[in-house]
Amino acid sequence: MLSTFLRLIFFICLCVSSLAFGQNFLKSDLLVDLHFMDSAYRCGHPMNAITTVPLDFTNSINRVTEKLPDTITKIQYENAVREVLMDVRCSHTNVDSWSKATHRKQIPTKLFPFHAFSNGEKIWVSAKVNDSVQSTLQAGYEIISINGNRMDSVLPVLKNYHPQDGSGYDLSTQMVNEMFPGLYAKCFDRDSVFNVVYKDEDGRIQKSVEKGWPFEKRKEEEKEADVQGKKAYLSLLNDSIAYLRIQEIQSKEQEFYDRVFQRIEDRKLHYLIIDLRNNTGGSLFSSADLISYLSPDTCSFSITFPKNNLRPFMSWKYKRKSRWNNFRWKLYKKFDHEKTDEGTVFTSYIYPKGRLGYRGKIYILTNGFTASGASFITSYARHYGHAVVIGQKTGGGEFWNSAGTYPPIKLPKSGLKIQSATTHMKTDFKANHYNGIVPDFLIKYDAESYGVRDLEMETVFELIGNK
Repeated sequence: MLSTFLRLIFFICLCVSSLAFGQNFLKSDLLVDLHFMDSAYRCGHPMNAITTVPLDFTNSINRVTEKLPDTITKIQYENAVREVLMDVRCSHTNVDSWSKATHRKQIPTKLFPFHAFSNGEKIWVSAKVNDSVQSTLQAGYEIISINGNRMDSVLPVLKNYHPQDGSGYDLSTQMVNEMFPGLYAKCFDRDSVFNVVYKDEDGRIQKSVEKGWPFEKRKEEEKEADVQGKKAYLSLLNDSIAYLRIQEIQSKEQEFYDRVFQRIEDRKLHYLIIDLRNNTGGSLFSSADLISYLSPDTCSFSITFPKNNLRPFMSWKYKRKSRWNNFRWKLYKKFDHEKTDEGTVFTSYIYPKGRLGYRGKIYILTNGFTASGASFITSYARHYGHAVVIGQKTGGGEFWNSAGTYPPIKLPKSGLKIQSATTHMKTDFKANHYNGIVPDFLIKYDAESYGVRDLEMETVFELIGNK
């Protein structure tokens, strides 16, 4: 499933890229790399198992490169590759890293000192990354430009930073809202000073000069844990409501879930809130374990390994690693498998837990970062456990998800590494769309409320109070 270390990888890449801002490339090199990538993914990407979403980058390559100059910067090069990769519509397929870092230019480590909020069309000031920042900027002020980079040009690039399963930009918009200082620095620039043009509360155009700061992540306010897991915990909010927060789906969490649902059974709790916001996935089998407590019926899912694969495009070291990964899957005895035109399909069954199976009312909280294993849980809980989904549209698909990650492929001209999903996962219920999960109650934030209020939890309490 989608790496639960997405954010960690992002910041590692951010640090590495700071060494390489000054290098230039030829547009002709970019075209060679993009056509190499096109050939690789046409041959072996698991998304080809979906006939409604054929992989063909020809139009994307022409669109992305037609306006680029003959000589382009390293940032422009990487952004162009990212934009083409968006057409794969796979949250596991993205730019990995550069094989070589260059030291042509020393870049300051300071970042933009404000978090930002975007609705996908505009960007507003959200909150300071440090309370000691002194500024006339306030939450709700629309950002027009930073250091001459207009936000109407910046936002499309930021939205191309990371794809999702299915169409849309819900995952990348959520990334803007959670990581704007680092994301802006990765895709554009970082400096000790930022010249900002903005609109104040009266709509007047104003200017300010802001000092850069080291990046600070938004801090999640955790509730007191009643049952503690590795990256998850259960909190009992009152005599009838349990709150299960899962930040990352860790492997081998069976014992934790046993304790969670034993506690819920002992207390006879009528309502269960499962918070999967900002959860980008993790272990497929731990996801299936949780579903077994939420579904009263036996259900199943299938994993497709493509008939063709990406090994011919890998280095010898990664070819060996890829063969070993596939061999382990074929040895896994709990799977039934069959050969199809698309490849080898493995089927696994999820059996209900019986005594510890939860039969109360389930509410699941989601946003754009809810992807891969987390969207897998959401989808099955909704279709089998009749869960009510509250929040924003997920970055993971409702009926299909990409899964696993191949060792990276190195593009021949630039040395830029790209990664890809290894498999394609399908649910056992049919659908006529390939898209993220649209919540039953769609929550919309603005710059003043984002990070300040918890509108999803407020909605849950309103629904419970109305029963």
